[in-house]
Amino acid sequence: AVPATLATSMARAQPSAVDTAATTNTDVPCVATTTHCHDGFYARFTLGLGYADLISDRAGANSMSSGLLSATVAVGGTPARGLVLGGVLGSDVAGAFQGVRLGGFADWYPSPEGGWHAGLAISAWLLVTAAGGENLTGVGPTATLSAGYDWWVRSQTSFGVFVSASGGSEEKMLDSNGNDSKYRFAPVDLLLGASVLFH
Repeated sequence: AVPATLATSMARAQPSAVDTAATTNTDVPCVATTTHCHDGFYARFTLGLGYADLISDRAGANSMSSGLLSATVAVGGTPARGLVLGGVLGSDVAGAFQGVRLGGFADWYPSPEGGWHAGLAISAWLLVTAAGGENLTGVGPTATLSAGYDWWVRSQTSFGVFVSASGGSEEKMLDSNGNDSKYRFAPVDLLLGASVLFH
């Protein structure tokens, strides 16, 4: 027979089912000892500078390109470890072009305690410009891929940098009467920017 004192020591040394589940549960957002964790409510403001290419089929399909200033606000939540889902609103200015984007996004942190993340946004882009004295408007879908790093500055606040690339389908530009202006736009842009994040 095993002595009572030895049996008690052996029982204490064996991890319980609760302890085992706690150490192997991948749904736990972050380790208990850290004060920094990307989980819960998410709000990010970004400002970026880059390059945009917009194409016209009038006068020999000349390509129109310009520097780009872009600002976005993204708000969402964290339904699973490291995964953020939400909505995004953006404003773009590229030369004579002004754009507004509205859509949804996903942002993924491989390690919720860390800063590396990658994202995908799908948006509808409203584009407005003036060409030849006409006010032209177009609407089309765009997709944006991004990657960046966030540095913790407080327990729920980070400062980050990112790069992104966007592209959209070729769409008609309509004049103020709703007629086809014969201009087409197929937006492509590259951005380098900074962000402030609460998460």
